Amino acid sequence: YFQYKNPEFKALMAKIDVTLDEGQRNEMYRQAQRILARDAVNGFLFILPKITVTAAGLDGMWTDWPLPITPLAEVRWR
Repeated sequence: YFQYKNPEFKALMAKIDVTLDEGQRNEMYRQAQRILARDAVNGFLFILPKITVTAAGLDGMWTDWPLPITPLAEVRWR
């Protein structure tokens, strides 16, 4: 992660690199994921706006797009 400086995380990753037991390594990876979640390392502050132009009579398209997908399960023609 860019500019992420956490000594606890860095030490844990170094320990993972030399641990041969898969079970121990998996547990340490879980701990590492908890650290990343706690520190909100993946907290993005910007979402690219998605502007959609649709045909008149098409219902169910999202007004706001919080996800980078186009969900079509609720789209229907009037």
